Amino acid sequence: MLVKELIEVLQDHDQNMELTVVTDRYTGPFAVALRGVVGTGSKIYLCGDYVANKIDTDPWAELDGPMYDEKGE
Repeated sequence: MLVKELIEVLQDHDQNMELTVVTDRYTGPFAVALRGVVGTGSKIYLCGDYVANKIDTDPWAELDGPMYDEKGE
């Protein structure tokens, strides 16, 4: 995802909502609070907090595009 795409997605949301990063769909899923953003060279990293919490919902089910396989392809 490009920065401009993320901005487009977020522009319709309440700016006071907390951002949460969801990972490990197949073994979790787990959610972590977004702690900060770091830009290094040509990459931007969204840094999650230190503690991941298992969640009962599957946010990926709401995505419009195709799912990647377990290798991320």
